[in-house]
Amino acid sequence: PRFSVCPDFMSERYRVSRISMVTANITEAQAADTLRNIWVTTNEDLCLQWQQQLAEDDRLKAEKQRLDEEDQEHQRAALQLEEATARADEKKKNRLKHIPMPMRPRPFANDEEALISEFATRKL
Repeated sequence: PRFSVCPDFMSERYRVSRISMVTANITEAQAADTLRNIWVTTNEDLCLQWQQQLAEDDRLKAEKQRLDEEDQEHQRAALQLEEATARADEKKKNRLKHIPMPMRPRPFANDEEALISEFATRKL
């Protein structure tokens, strides 16, 4: 409606509308002016409604985007919780698999230093 052009109400096409408004006090030019004023007012109302609809559409779009983001965040949180629960269950099932291994230097195999267990020493 914003780019609509006001029609020429003095043209033949609008003759019937003008004639119906003509009285002893109103001429055809005044009737055409009245029709133009009505058209302008109606067009301004349509433009206002259009702007309100655009603003409402923008608000609804922003609200939908916010809700989608919240939903994605909830899904991420649920997935993280599920993964954490699965890891905890896995640790409970296989405790030995998850025991931390101490990092020690590798022993050198020398003839002088032989590692003998206490059990072997007692048996000797």
